[in-house]
Amino acid sequence: MRANVRGIYSTALTKLLLDNGFGIVQPSLAIKKRFGLTDSSAQPDVKIEDRHDLQGIRALGTSDAVNTFQSILHSTFEDALTRRWRVSVDGIYKGNIVESDEYAVYIDVGGGVIGNLAKSEIGNANEKQLIVQVEGKRIGAKQQGRSQF
Repeated sequence: MRANVRGIYSTALTKLLLDNGFGIVQPSLAIKKRFGLTDSSAQPDVKIEDRHDLQGIRALGTSDAVNTFQSILHSTFEDALTRRWRVSVDGIYKGNIVESDEYAVYIDVGGGVIGNLAKSEIGNANEKQLIVQVEGKRIGAKQQGRSQF
């Protein structure tokens, strides 16, 4: 499997992944130098990057790659905490509008996942249900304590 790693934890994660049989693709210049890696423009099976608040990481990729990475974390670090989103990147869901304010509507897509959309993105303000698509760049982002779509 192949991983692309970015962020403040990239050195440690790259070492961990290399030790567990992952290939590192599209490495940064610093990672190439530290580990003697060559350029690889192959597509990763999993992309690992810092959370926006720098209090952990997020991994997005194929189910097999993410599951393997999660297993590596749990077998290496006895106190590792992981959370799996009940939505998938680019997944399309039917959600119920549960709340709104002057700027946004809050949509429950099930499984405790509530996201928001700007009111300007909604055609009919009287809708009770919407079809939404999860954006990969925003999954896990928080605004006023809620995930964003």
